[in-house]
Amino acid sequence: MAVDLGEVLSAATAYGDAREAEGRAAEREAVASELAALHTSLEESEAARAELGGQLAALRAEYDAHMATHEPTPTPTRKVIGMSAPAAEWATRLAEVGPTGVTARRIFCDLAKGADHRRPETEQAIDAGMMPVLSFKVGGNITGAVAGSYDGVAEQVAARLQAYDVPVAVTFWHEPNPDITGAQFCNLHRRLLPIFRAERVFVGPLWNGWLLDNQVSTFAAYSAPDLLEAWDFAGMDIYAQGNKGQPSTWKLGPARGLPKLVAWLEAQGHADKPILIGEYNGWTAEHIAQMGEAVLSEPQVWAALLFNSDNGDKGLVLTGDRLEAFRVTKADPRAQQ
Repeated sequence: MAVDLGEVLSAATAYGDAREAEGRAAEREAVASELAALHTSLEESEAARAELGGQLAALRAEYDAHMATHEPTPTPTRKVIGMSAPAAEWATRLAEVGPTGVTARRIFCDLAKGADHRRPETEQAIDAGMMPVLSFKVGGNITGAVAGSYDGVAEQVAARLQAYDVPVAVTFWHEPNPDITGAQFCNLHRRLLPIFRAERVFVGPLWNGWLLDNQVSTFAAYSAPDLLEAWDFAGMDIYAQGNKGQPSTWKLGPARGLPKLVAWLEAQGHADKPILIGEYNGWTAEHIAQMGEAVLSEPQVWAALLFNSDNGDKGLVLTGDRLEAFRVTKADPRAQQ
């Protein structure tokens, strides 16, 4: 029997068209489903972002409210490490230790010698990027100084220090015991502190550190509540015990004094008072290294200066491993460079 190919082809074509239409419909449905899922996902993402934004806004508001009533956390500051040496020796001693890391210089001044006494040394220190630490005496005339005999000179010096517009530390009659009484010392500071103190001129005492070993009541006599409140810093000169011929053990090195001063200030209600070590030294490299670490690790310490001289044949000039120990201290990342 003859087959009508036209009908067969027509039926096949119709079948193919139907299958193609079904495939396209399924494809469109799949695409539509994917688009719907994507739209839902986007809506969920927007909601999540909105929720996260609300959480961040709440945290910001909480932080702002906290900061409105709290001081910001202070940024840790690097320690000022300096050196003390007689003016005639300064250049030699600085060359020996190396100037890098020496960021303060102790300078001994006398108001009885006029307003320009040690001015060149002060300006040399500033030009070298060092903070001057100025120790003023009054020619031995404590009675006259307390009575105002040197107010005029003091005012001239104070004006010059303010004009430098750099940080300067000032003290009057360092290591006062036993040269003057506690009352004389306190009255001298009450007289001169208001003259010198300024925005970048910081005033405080440098006591005899050794008194903290076993004469704390004598140490305390050279202070008073009103001065502890007014002083910008508190400090001391501290050395290793013993002598040149008989070095003391590490327990009696200069580092022994720092925790004692910290504890004493805390007991007076001044745990936050910055500490300045005007001078320190020791008989051994261990003494120097231990004091350096004590200074660098104590948050309350602002500055510390090592006395570097053999003046008076005391055996304190830095040489050998003692010199190297100080170099390590001033090169430490915790020290200003």
